Amino acid sequence: MLLKLDPHQTLCLVGQYDLCVKLGQVTIYGATLFAGSSLYRVFAPSTHALPIIECVSPHGAHLEIFHVQPNMRILRKLSPLFGRIWNYRVKERQVDLGAKDHRSFSWVSIFIIFARRLCQNLHRQNPPFQGREYMLSLWILDFAMHLKDSQLIQSLQRRAEISLTNLQCNSGSKDPFKRPLAPLEISKAWQELLDKLAQPEADQPTPMIMLCGPQGAGKSTFSRTLANKLLTFRKDQVGKDGLRNPPTYNAVYYLDLDPGQAEFSPPGQVTLVLLRQPVFGPPYTHPTTGIVSANHTIRAHSIASNRPSDFPEHFIACAVDLMDTFRRLQSKSKDVLLTPLVINCPAWYAHSGTELIATLIKKLRGVTQVVSLSSPFVQIAQQLAAVAHPIPFHLVDPQPNQQVAPPRTGAELREMQMLSLFHQDEVEGGHLQWDAFPLTSMKPYDLSYDPDPERRTFLGVLSLGELPEPELLHTILNATVAAVVYIDDMSALDGYEVRRGPADYIPYFDGGVDGFTRALDPRKTRLVGLVLIRGIDWVHMRFQVLTPIPEAVLGQLDGNRTVLVRGHFDLPGFAVKEDIYVEEHMERQRDKKFPHDTESGPPPEREVPWVRKGGPNDHMNLLSVKMRSRRFRSEMGDD
Repeated sequence: MLLKLDPHQTLCLVGQYDLCVKLGQVTIYGATLFAGSSLYRVFAPSTHALPIIECVSPHGAHLEIFHVQPNMRILRKLSPLFGRIWNYRVKERQVDLGAKDHRSFSWVSIFIIFARRLCQNLHRQNPPFQGREYMLSLWILDFAMHLKDSQLIQSLQRRAEISLTNLQCNSGSKDPFKRPLAPLEISKAWQELLDKLAQPEADQPTPMIMLCGPQGAGKSTFSRTLANKLLTFRKDQVGKDGLRNPPTYNAVYYLDLDPGQAEFSPPGQVTLVLLRQPVFGPPYTHPTTGIVSANHTIRAHSIASNRPSDFPEHFIACAVDLMDTFRRLQSKSKDVLLTPLVINCPAWYAHSGTELIATLIKKLRGVTQVVSLSSPFVQIAQQLAAVAHPIPFHLVDPQPNQQVAPPRTGAELREMQMLSLFHQDEVEGGHLQWDAFPLTSMKPYDLSYDPDPERRTFLGVLSLGELPEPELLHTILNATVAAVVYIDDMSALDGYEVRRGPADYIPYFDGGVDGFTRALDPRKTRLVGLVLIRGIDWVHMRFQVLTPIPEAVLGQLDGNRTVLVRGHFDLPGFAVKEDIYVEEHMERQRDKKFPHDTESGPPPEREVPWVRKGGPNDHMNLLSVKMRSRRFRSEMGDD
């Protein structure tokens, strides 16, 4: 579909679509897009504020918006968290203008009418837009008048009121799903600060910007918008030769230090990412990097927790190592020296967590600007400003329109991100695809903990924090998430002792003080990825795991340098409930296909590991009885 936007006119869509600018320029999510042949994939689910496309050309802009195969929709079969987050599929009986509309996107804040369909309804032999579907807003009806076809003009004017009633999908009460749709509004204060950060003074160094703020202030939104702004910023749009200048920065480094709301990685880790393309979607639409885009992870570490305060010393050490990695890259390349850095710090909660932010400001050398979205915590911001002095400190109000409760909680968004990560599929047409098969149907990898150094796949299990009882280790590890950490320098194991469990013979590290195990030195180790331990085979001494880590990467790991790290990861509830949701989905589909079938009855319920149905008070005495460990699947053989 081709659209024409007048200057400062905006467009907001919900769903998934590809965007191409044909003429002029527009802004979306902080990025400025110019006319060209590039296609930008946009994910606009209702779980987050919907990005707004705004025309910033003085003479207007022409856009082409493409329907895409919304493969991510299939994840709703595995979890209701993915249900009703995209656009409502309009049926034929609900549209006044003709055929079915199965587009991957819907309109939210622009009134539209279908010119081509109207032309067909008027039985025109030669429609003015043969072979293309053009959409006109009410603001440019004069374009139809340019056709000098009085019959078409009258039809447009006559049908306009009816079309608006049926086609607009406004936020709030008129949304078919009754969702609190909200556009992503960039306040004037935000916009002025973004422009200032993207264009430093001539005598200032390349931007290295740190972002901090309390939970729910819009810090992640601001950092994503800032990264997009820097990637597409042009100091001078037209050069002396009359041609358009390239972007000022070829890339942007993104230091993600928020393990509870990670942008380019699963929860529980911190990463240094190189961005070469703008990001138009929430984190669960790009759970990893380097698969289908030029964005890729330089280095990562596992915190093994969503809260940095659980292991503060380890968190600070990991942050410093990632910053040192960036500084080393700067010293080796002039291009990196001229590449900006965006640092997204973890959120603080009221008066808790600000000590970590103050420590980061002191430890991360080279920061040129600090931005705090701190209102109404102005006193805390003033304390951080004193710590940051003489670094320029900017205090800005949080994201506007925060009065609407978010559709998903932080824990639910992390679960969606993990489910998206473990259900990544092949790449088709340059875009990542997902599968909807329950994890119980997938064949696991075998990770051996054989004592023979030639046969084992990993050295042992390191439990951050309190060391569990060795005889309970297999129970604790079963159906949990662990991080795969590779040791580059074996001196990282100095002071650790590898022991074996009494019955299962599982190797574990005992290097703690007063019963607590310290983390491995991040300067000598790196994170490879995550695994989900779905079962433990004691007889053959191996873990059966599911992982998004590519098989080629797993095959290159040295078993004598590989460690599994567990900590305070969220329990993988999404994995143990997938079979239930798939069965419920199939039952709903059967009821739709055979609405009057009452003889067969509902399918018999089957027992699912770790899942028990009942009310909240049905099993209050569970803590007083002896619990048995359950396997992820009943088949634990050599499959």
